[in-house]
Amino acid sequence: MLKIATHNSATGESPIWYCYPLVPFARCQSKTIKEQYEAGCRLFDIRIKLVHGKWRCAHGIFYTKRTVEDIIQELNSFDDVCHCTFTYEGKGKHNAAFIAFIQKLKSLY
Repeated sequence: MLKIATHNSATGESPIWYCYPLVPFARCQSKTIKEQYEAGCRLFDIRIKLVHGKWRCAHGIFYTKRTVEDIIQELNSFDDVCHCTFTYEGKGKHNAAFIAFIQKLKSLY
């Protein structure tokens, strides 16, 4: 079966207000996660980083209003099975927290 995937999938989501100037440089997708799903995407490349204690979808210093958990809950609500890859976009000091967060997601979903 052919699967459609997107690169930096969450960059189509709305950024935190002060990241708006970065949109032309950071955005790889023009559609939200839901719009990508509706267009046939089933594989999502999610880049994340810890920002002020919350895991956010990110691309470099750009990050979204929505948390990673919000995105995963949305993906989980869709009719078809969706697959995700998670890449840590932050500095090495949060590696252990990233691994723990991914383990948490795996146990919940």
